[in-house]
Amino acid sequence: MQFKDVIGQETIKQKLIDSVNTGRIHHAQLFLGDSGHGSLALALAYAQYINCENRTQNDSCGECGNCQKMYKLIHPDVHFSFPIVATKKKAEDQDPNTDFYTQWRTYMQETAYPAYREWITKIGKENQQGNIPVAEARSIIRKLSLKSYQGGYKVLIMWLPEFLGIEGNVLLKVLEEPTPKTIFLLVAEDESKILNTILSRCQILRIPRIKEDQLATALEKVIHAEPEKAQQAASLAEGSFRRALDIFHSGEDNYFEQFSDWMRSCFRFDTAALLTWANSIAGMGRENIKNFLIYSLGVFRDSLLIKQGVENLATLRGDQLIWAREKFAPNISEDGVIKIVGEINEAHYHIERNSNPKIVMFDLSLTVGKNIR
Repeated sequence: MQFKDVIGQETIKQKLIDSVNTGRIHHAQLFLGDSGHGSLALALAYAQYINCENRTQNDSCGECGNCQKMYKLIHPDVHFSFPIVATKKKAEDQDPNTDFYTQWRTYMQETAYPAYREWITKIGKENQQGNIPVAEARSIIRKLSLKSYQGGYKVLIMWLPEFLGIEGNVLLKVLEEPTPKTIFLLVAEDESKILNTILSRCQILRIPRIKEDQLATALEKVIHAEPEKAQQAASLAEGSFRRALDIFHSGEDNYFEQFSDWMRSCFRFDTAALLTWANSIAGMGRENIKNFLIYSLGVFRDSLLIKQGVENLATLRGDQLIWAREKFAPNISEDGVIKIVGEINEAHYHIERNSNPKIVMFDLSLTVGKNIR
């Protein structure tokens, strides 16, 4: 992957490029940010740039042997580590990720913006908890102790070091005193779940949200989305390319119909209708429910902007904007909406953590009904 293929993040790209061109590459770096922000994509582009034979001041060439091997994820000096669910007990001198490497390579060819739960589902272990076992940590030490095949840098890209148990401490010595021209690139989402002993040995690079206009442009380029629909999805995606894709493919028009039906029942405080609605929404699947909740936050936000007379800042378009302006915004309570927004965020949290969606959405509906006016 080249830097030009990474969506947005121009400041981070330049910082990484400068570190190579000035010879100041830190041997242990932690890319910290949501998967949809491009942390892993940046790490891949960085590893390719480091070992490119004909790199420019702005990017890798994309054509040399090293770049071609990186595109196929078969570079002999670039190793990957990721959460797995072992199918059987492995001997400690075996590489536990070997069984999953082909699947990992296939998955990475599909997207450089992966998600943990999607990956676990891909390997057929959706109801199990993944981890990076101690045997994998020892395998990493063994691989990095070998001489570089191509004569360049040896790079270890570890996706989600949060899944390293306490056994991950076996990596401390090699993290602190690696062999020459050895680089660790750890790609994480939750800093609080990383072993402090590992965290303290890394230079942290925080990956921010992708800008809204860059997300919209990416949707137009990658999936040929219509500009208006691309902008709509980007405005609700909270800086995440993955979320923008999910919202676009789910269809915001469908979300609007569900949202307007929900609000009608909330205004009437029709508990029977709200229960029926909650049962219907629960059947959408967790990812769709989460996207619907994000969409709902956007509608409430835009409706408050309309109520305050700053409609030009709203992201709703077409019939949805007209509905919000004429029917919804005039009838909502600002104080009530502030409470509702907090409850929607709470519901999103519980859905993400596998709470019963029918109970969560019905409870949310009752709260919205009580506060909407």
